[in-house]
Amino acid sequence: ASDSKAFVTKARKLQKHMLKGRIIHKHWKLISDGDLWEHFYKALKAKSPTSFKATWVKGHATEEHISKGITTQVHKAGNFEADRAADIGASLHGELFAKATKRFGERIL
Repeated sequence: ASDSKAFVTKARKLQKHMLKGRIIHKHWKLISDGDLWEHFYKALKAKSPTSFKATWVKGHATEEHISKGITTQVHKAGNFEADRAADIGASLHGELFAKATKRFGERIL
């Protein structure tokens, strides 16, 4: 499950092509996040495209989202834990690294 609709959409599209037996010829280095997509593609190819299911979950969900049926308590809790783990992982690199990557992302160097 992912709170990124863009990831879920792209992953499902890639999976759909693979399920039809199409060989994917991409210049991974020329694609945004191509290194990650290449790893994803190779893993899906090695394990089988049928071994994967992409599901979108609401990120930063509230109780209101649950009551409206937008998400579930299980998805809310899972997304919270994923965000917490990402924060821990990011903090392992130190404050200066985090600031540098933020500025790089903003293209302010």
